[in-house]
Amino acid sequence: MARKKSRGPANTDIDMTPMIDMTFQLIAFFMFVINFTEAEQDERIQLPSSQLAKPTEGTIETPITLQLTNSGLVVYAGE
Repeated sequence: MARKKSRGPANTDIDMTPMIDMTFQLIAFFMFVINFTEAEQDERIQLPSSQLAKPTEGTIETPITLQLTNSGLVVYAGE
């Protein structure tokens, strides 16, 4: 039986042009899709004004301190 002679490694260059083309097309697509004007808007919440809303009547002069024990018992003023 005759054996085929090995001719060495085959020339297997990969053409990168289609991959580079698709990369640039994806970059262009996302640049057109992203709306930059929405990103620049103020992100704070603006609640609608209400005519029925009342300001708080005052502040509490003495704060209330509650303690929670490991067993789940709520302690108020050390009691």
